[in-house]
Amino acid sequence: MDAYLFWKNIDEARKGKRPLKDVCKQFGITYQRIADQRSECRFPKLEDAYFLALSYNVSLEFLLTGEKEDLCFSNRTLAIAKACEQAKDGILESIEKLLDIDPKKETSSKIS
Repeated sequence: MDAYLFWKNIDEARKGKRPLKDVCKQFGITYQRIADQRSECRFPKLEDAYFLALSYNVSLEFLLTGEKEDLCFSNRTLAIAKACEQAKDGILESIEKLLDIDPKKETSSKIS
């Protein structure tokens, strides 16, 4: 894996979208840390990379390899996903029940 490619893919994902500084602020990521990692050609922390991918509506796989998937989410869907990540267990259980999701069943990270 190549950190240079990672940051190049961030640039491609960012085209016409929100500035990196705004994304960092939204997710509580220190912009200076990201800027330093970029200038030193180092990978960000996994959690930071995840939030960058989420913000720019791309997969971590794309950021690491440049290979695109056919995943495209609306801002509304991304907002719902973000809220679910931060929800308490009781709320998640209610959402699973509402959507008829079996939490005991093994799930894939890819949407089918």
